[in-house]
Amino acid sequence: MDNWQDINNVYEPCRYPLIKGAVVKLNVAIVGDFESFEKNIFGIKSLLTYWSYPTSNGDVTPFKLLQYERNSNSFCADLRLVKKSHEVDELRLLCQDIIDVLNIHNLR
Repeated sequence: MDNWQDINNVYEPCRYPLIKGAVVKLNVAIVGDFESFEKNIFGIKSLLTYWSYPTSNGDVTPFKLLQYERNSNSFCADLRLVKKSHEVDELRLLCQDIIDVLNIHNLR
């Protein structure tokens, strides 16, 4: 199974500028044994809850997880943007990290 997906093939930037307070709905379909992966304490819900990225001023946690639902081969999450950088596409960084975590576990 070829897991290493290019972010440019699966991520499309928002059509409208993301602003602080905006709610983003993230829908991800997964190929592989997602159920087993989600039994892990470090599953996608944990990633979405605690995700941050480093900056020169320390780590930034730009999203707050509002809702998370999953089934055997997909998940849907509502995320509120609580901190917005003008230089960084936080959603793209989050999606790249999700891809990386799934790929490590032979999911795509």
